[in-house]
Amino acid sequence: MKSVIDFEEAKRFRTYLTSVVSPRTLDGEEYFVGNLRDPDGRYDIRLDPREHAPVMDMLNKVVGRLKPTLEKIVGPKAELVDFSAYVTCNSSAQHTHQDACALCCPIKDKYESRMEEVESIFDFNDRDRIAILKPKYYANKEQSQVYSMFVALQPTTKERNGVTFTYPDSHRLFVWDNAEDDIAGESVERELGDVARKKYQRCEPPLNTGDGFIYNSKTFHAANANPSISARMMLLIAFQSGEERKGLPLGSTYSIQRDFLRMQPGKVTRTGMEDEPDYYSTKCMTQANTAASNQMKVRGKVSLDKFPLTVDSLSSILASGNNLFFGR
Repeated sequence: MKSVIDFEEAKRFRTYLTSVVSPRTLDGEEYFVGNLRDPDGRYDIRLDPREHAPVMDMLNKVVGRLKPTLEKIVGPKAELVDFSAYVTCNSSAQHTHQDACALCCPIKDKYESRMEEVESIFDFNDRDRIAILKPKYYANKEQSQVYSMFVALQPTTKERNGVTFTYPDSHRLFVWDNAEDDIAGESVERELGDVARKKYQRCEPPLNTGDGFIYNSKTFHAANANPSISARMMLLIAFQSGEERKGLPLGSTYSIQRDFLRMQPGKVTRTGMEDEPDYYSTKCMTQANTAASNQMKVRGKVSLDKFPLTVDSLSSILASGNNLFFGR
């Protein structure tokens, strides 16, 4: 998507984020976040539009301009489930992963009586069998769908500061059968990631300032290393399809609630996943669908049809009940 936001809008927002998160350091025309360093050099900075007027303005601009597309993909009742600035600086390459998983049990449980929906099944190793669903049937239609958007706040290239790359069509990859009760574990995701790298062509597009892309959050993706001292800032927004769909996808959906850098004027504090309850550890959402839905059912949802937002309208929505994303 070309020019989701224009150059000046992106530059002003990047400058604002840098000034709020950290003392600003100027390196030619490039800002970098001086005190945001860890071994991985990757940070999700939680953005609360109630506290920062430029954040509210940017959220409304991006969602407003892409609203017709989002309504077609996830529907007008889709819920905002991720909104952050994703920052890399002096970072290593990221491992191949998915952001969500709608079928976290072996899909044999769902599809062995519906083989017309399965394109192929193959033995990946001594333990796992992998299936590829036909394009028409790549997702269980009763499951929630999640789509994520990245918008670049500066030029991104593989050589200069790394790009986020995807493996198109890899969202149709699922575990068919597994000998261990660890379907939602990291080891299985790594194995599926290995399959994605072998079977699908990598899409690795450079982005100009303000360009963006939308992808199904089950698509395998990763990012190149950013060896530079200049931060690569990407605006991340994700929506999940509405209440007519069952279940909550596992993955990084709502992850900013559990693992985030909370943005406050002049300082940044970090909360690790080990310090927060893992609400999404249910191993089999397709079998425990009712219990999981009851456990996770919340009011105060910020849905697509509520945009454009104001501080008052957002506060009113959140006051109607608990909201996992905004921490109420």
